[in-house]
Amino acid sequence: MRRPILRGSMILFLLALVGAVLPAAASARAPSHAIIRFKVPSTIGLFDPSSTSTTAQAVISWRQGASTTGAGCCTNRIYDDGTLVRRTSGNTYQTSVFVGGLEIGPFTIDSYDSHGKFVGSALADPGFGNDFEDAYINDHGSDCDTPGAGFSGSWAQLINGNHEGGGSCQSTTAGDSFTFDSGIDNAWITTTGPHQGSARIYIDGKYVQTVSTYSKTTHYRRLVWAHRFGSLGGHTIKIVNAGTPGHPGIEVDADIFMTVD
Repeated sequence: MRRPILRGSMILFLLALVGAVLPAAASARAPSHAIIRFKVPSTIGLFDPSSTSTTAQAVISWRQGASTTGAGCCTNRIYDDGTLVRRTSGNTYQTSVFVGGLEIGPFTIDSYDSHGKFVGSALADPGFGNDFEDAYINDHGSDCDTPGAGFSGSWAQLINGNHEGGGSCQSTTAGDSFTFDSGIDNAWITTTGPHQGSARIYIDGKYVQTVSTYSKTTHYRRLVWAHRFGSLGGHTIKIVNAGTPGHPGIEVDADIFMTVD
């Protein structure tokens, strides 16, 4: 008996039909987009003269990977310079960074599916060589009327041991400003409280955000705003008193920036 001949077009049709019925193979993906940022809001530690450092809070976050086995994904192991510091099924990890001369990281995220199969790894922060050096703090508590220090308007010095370095600069007049040059990661340290108001933030002369420093109770050394640039330096950040009615005060205690090797 003569058998029918499958021509090329028929073969292609049958292959396409089989492909439509069978599930597509999963594609393994490692965790990605791992970044480190200052935590907003948070409180930095008091300066420690013995170690000439303090601490700030940072958050590492990443995008979860995916498994080829169909198993649940993922359990993550977080390493700080090769030392395991946390296991988590989430995609964030909060840590302290030293401010004042101690190197941190690099941080590595290794992901595993529910069968324990390794899915992949990510480094934070891949965009900057994965090797963060610690944050550096600029204390401005004694610079309120110093020419060239970045203050414009009627700023006054406040002396208080709860401030970074024991002092802070206060403005109660709308339009008073403070300008500083950027690092890669940048943060504004201030006091929040019932008499504190809002400030407008400008980057390279362009308005980006209004930040409130009001709180029902007083909190010192508060990190209330942070911003990351794609390269080191070359930008200016200006903090302008918005003159909030009834509680117009803002303070500049310090600013922090993080550099990268």
